[in-house]
Amino acid sequence: VPFTASLCDTIPRIHTYGFSIMEPGCEIEPHVGYTNEVLRGHLGLYSNPATALQVGEEARTWKEGEIFVFDDTTLHSAWNRGSSKRVILLFDFYRP
Repeated sequence: VPFTASLCDTIPRIHTYGFSIMEPGCEIEPHVGYTNEVLRGHLGLYSNPATALQVGEEARTWKEGEIFVFDDTTLHSAWNRGSSKRVILLFDFYRP
């Protein structure tokens, strides 16, 4: 964690960051983010094919080592219907 924090602190325009762990069977109900001043990024660290994030009408799975960015003021939800944890690095950064 200290290495990740020191690395994240060097990213221009970063607002917040942290690890998000989703246990098997976890479901996050549809919700919207807190501000339109930032975009949210997810970096897949550990995942399984039965995890997904739905933003609006599009559902995506996390892939280890890949990042995707979305506007979290759009209605979104997530789930882990697999048998292993899903771990991501979640980060918000100010919109360009």
